This record gives sequence, structure tokens and C-alpha cells, in this order.
Amino acid sequence: MAIHAIIDKEDIMTDNFYSLFDQPMEETSTVKKEPDNVAAKENSNEDEETCVQSSELSELGQTDTSILNNSSTDNLPEADSINQDDNSDNLQSILPTVSSDTDDFQETMRTAVINITGTMDKLADKVTMMESKISRLAAYDVAVDALKRSLAANQTNEKNLHEEVEAYKRGTYFTNIRPFLAFIIEMLCEIKTSLKQYTDEKDSFIAEHGESLFNEICGLLGFYADAFESQLTIQGVTITSYEHGEMFITGNQRVVKTIKTDDKKKNGVVVEVLSDCYSYDKTILKPAKVNVYKYIANP
Repeated sequence: MAIHAIIDKEDIMTDNFYSLFDQPMEETSTVKKEPDNVAAKENSNEDEETCVQSSELSELGQTDTSILNNSSTDNLPEADSINQDDNSDNLQSILPTVSSDTDDFQETMRTAVINITGTMDKLADKVTMMESKISRLAAYDVAVDALKRSLAANQTNEKNLHEEVEAYKRGTYFTNIRPFLAFIIEMLCEIKTSLKQYTDEKDSFIAEHGESLFNEICGLLGFYADAFESQLTIQGVTITSYEHGEMFITGNQRVVKTIKTDDKKKNGVVVEVLSDCYSYDKTILKPAKVNVYKYIANP
């Protein structure tokens, strides 16, 4: 502000200084030509005025120069002092803001560091928890693998044990139990044969002894037949039944009676099944009893 005021003052003084040079020239330009004597007088007067004006101009120039020098030397320090005061005021106004901003920034940074530290602690706890879970899962996996190996070993042992039992049944066990099985099979065959005879003679037996006795005898024979069949199945005996009209099977069937026929197509066809076939692990204990056709060509 002070510098601008000084510059404006200098501009005004400069304008005044140049206006002094312009004014006399306008006056001289407006002077009319007169006779020589008057002109000489006027010239002398003009010379005097010119001297006076020049002296005035010199004094005015010295005054302006002194003003300029004083303004350039005396006023500038004041402007500098004013600028320094303004700068100091500005600094005083800025410093509290900067300091306050710095405090806020430091507080914000402290809070951020505390939050980050807390978050890192939580993450560390979670990582520790996950590591413990992973270790437990790894232990579970090891236990599961061990259990699988144990189950596989048990299955292998069970399979081997089953094979040993089957071999025992085919060997020592079958050798020891075979007479007992043969006895039960014979008893079963006799019971079934007797039941078939009573069934075939049902009418004559009822007429002679009554229906109640017939039903009682047939019921008792059927009960024992079912009991013997169940026991044989438990001991591993396979019971195979055949139907008439099937072809004769060597080894599983035994011919009790042959019936002659001239039909070549009926040769070896089972006419009647008298009993079932009983076997134990591919060993025939008692073959089935059947009657078959036998082809005989006409002479």
C-alpha cells in the first residue's frame, strides 16, 4: 500500500513538472508580432521572465529531486517495515493454524496407528486360531487315514478269516458233519415220501380213519419237514428242486425208474420227481430221484 502511494505521488509530481515546461511555450505561442521596439522590449521582458522561470524551474526541479530522493530513501524503509509488519501478522495468523493442523494430523496418525495395531492384533489372534484349527484338522486327517488303514486291514483279515472258515467247512468241518447231514437228509426224504403217500390216499384214509386224524398226521409231517429243511439250510446245505418235463441232469439226479417211449424227442425227459437234490459246496450229498423216459425204436 505505501509503495503504491509513493509511486502515485511520483506520477503526480512528474506530471506537474512537465506541465511547467508546456505552459510557457503555450504563452509564447500565443504572443502576436508587434513593432520592433515593442518587440525588443518584450524580448527583454521575456528574457527576464525566462530567467525567472528558469530559476523557478531549477528550484522546482531541485525540490522535486529532493522529494523524489526523500521518497525513495525515507519512505521505502517505512514500506518495508509495513510489509514486515504485515508479514509478521500473516505469520502470526498462519502459525496457529499450521500448529493446530499439525496437532490434528498427529492425533489422527496416533489414532490410525492405534487402530491398525488393534486390527493387527485381532488378525494375529485369528491367524493363531486358524493355525490351531488347521493343526486339529491335520490331526483328524491323520486319525482318519489311520482308521481307514485299520478298516482295510480288518476287512482283509475278515476276508481271510472267511476264507479260512469256508476252507474249514469244506475240510474238517464238512468231514465231521457230513454223517449228521446225511442222516437229516434221509429223515427229510422219508417224511416227504410219507406225506406224499397220505396225500395221494387222502379219500380212502379219511373214509377209514376220519378227516381230523388225516389233518393231524399231515400237519405233523409238514412241521418236521420244514424244521429239517431249515436246519439243513443253516448248516450250508443247498436244496434244489426239479420239475417234470425237464431234461435229465447227470450227477444231480438219479434214475429210479425208466419209462419206454417210441418218441425220440422224449428220450431223457424227466417224467416224475420223487425227491430233491441236496448238495454242500459243490458236493452232492444226495442226488434227486427221478423217473425218466427212455427211447426204444420199434423193431
